[in-house]
Amino acid sequence: MDRDFKSLAIIIKKEKKGERNGLLTLLSPDLGLIKAISYGSSRSPKGDRFPLYAEGLFSLSKKGENAIYVKDVEILTDHDWVKTSLDKIGWVTLFSELIILSRLCDSSIYSLYTSVLDEMESNNVDRCAVYFISHFLLVEGLSGDWKVCHMCQREYRDDEILGFSTLSGTACCSNCDTLSSSLILPPNARRYIMYVSSSDIETSLSYKISDEFVKKISHYLVRTLEVSFPARLKTIESGLLG
Repeated sequence: MDRDFKSLAIIIKKEKKGERNGLLTLLSPDLGLIKAISYGSSRSPKGDRFPLYAEGLFSLSKKGENAIYVKDVEILTDHDWVKTSLDKIGWVTLFSELIILSRLCDSSIYSLYTSVLDEMESNNVDRCAVYFISHFLLVEGLSGDWKVCHMCQREYRDDEILGFSTLSGTACCSNCDTLSSSLILPPNARRYIMYVSSSDIETSLSYKISDEFVKKISHYLVRTLEVSFPARLKTIESGLLG
């Protein structure tokens, strides 16, 4: 029996399904990840009714036990600006991949994803990336403890440079470092990540720090994902993030 319903959602991935149809991955605050077929959406890119990263109210239809079809959408925000630079495309593609692979898809993840996209249009993309990854790692359980070594439970000194443990997948003291100091975190960078991890996005973006230093921290967090995330991240491997 067919069942029609509506859901607030954002398109986080688009694929082709056959010659004429598309397969959309939607992230919904209420329903999580939804795979939905869109009839004829591969025929005319210029007339695409379902643009990637569009957020809106989707009209959906469930046919049988598994198949879901998207009939229409009332777009609230198209986030079309994402396509204006490779940096933005790279970061947002990574955010989407992390959500899909981890299957972390409750309302807090929806809020994190959409709030970062909203802010990224007019703010430094690396600051927004640091915010997303820091909070994602918290939810995923990979952020560790920025005050105490996760491995030996020793409290860090304020001026201590941290290493990284592949055993815990988190930053650690130099004695517990398993990467021979190839992934280190200076104390000022640690303080910034601690601040961002405990702040809302508006407060985080107002922090006084140079864009150059934020870029270095974003690269550090990408490297931590390479080492600790339990799946291959094609976005990082592709070199889209520079």
